[in-house]
Amino acid sequence: MISLFFKAMKHNWSAQASNPVNLWAGLTTMIVNNILFLYGMWLMMFAGKPQNQVIFPYYLTLTVLAYIGWGTLNFFLGGLKELGEIIDDGKLEPMLGTPRHPLFLAAISRSSVTALGDLLQGLFTLGFLFWYTGFEWALRAAFASVIVTIAFTAIFIAAGTLAFFMTRGASVGIFIVESTLSFTMYPVTKILEGNSRLILYLIPAALTATLPMEWIENANWADFFIMISITAICCVLSVCFFNFGVKNYRASNYISAK
Repeated sequence: MISLFFKAMKHNWSAQASNPVNLWAGLTTMIVNNILFLYGMWLMMFAGKPQNQVIFPYYLTLTVLAYIGWGTLNFFLGGLKELGEIIDDGKLEPMLGTPRHPLFLAAISRSSVTALGDLLQGLFTLGFLFWYTGFEWALRAAFASVIVTIAFTAIFIAAGTLAFFMTRGASVGIFIVESTLSFTMYPVTKILEGNSRLILYLIPAALTATLPMEWIENANWADFFIMISITAICCVLSVCFFNFGVKNYRASNYISAK
């Protein structure tokens, strides 16, 4: 399985590298777009606004979590984000008759080169966070990014699996994934207070932003192992949800996946 993963990565990268203009244009465009977005957010929320400076470290930290988690997953397992589309388009069907798990095959079938730009920018921002906040806070952010990567994996799989059960499941799944990214990147975990904050525990972003940020603030390592265990369980449950969908899936060629 590991050998197949690296072969798929080599194939995906070679396919994109065969057109170096598109490769570097896409990568450069994503990095420039992210830089402009971060600069625009800084101008809008923090430049000349001393009352907002207290949430600036949280904004930087959420940027690290979002970019590293999102970038890692989409670069190495890019098919998970498009799982609903793969199911709807019938591209999952050839994978059902192979000895490999179809979810694994779908995950390694695609790789986004622009996600590499997200990952690199997340790592760069993490380095800046070490300089801005100090070693301990940034180290906790680095560990929390592992939790967020696993959480995004669970959300991608669960959201994409909706395509088995809904006619517009792929669209709903993309909405869930994109809205989770938005809630992860914006510092709503510090802006919302009181009863309105409860919503942050009832949406998928609880795993990618709310709970990781609370752990980073509290710095309790016992809580870290609890969080990563819970996130791993959520990931396993999402795989079980996918397996349930496959078991009840009727392919267009009338072959039932059992």
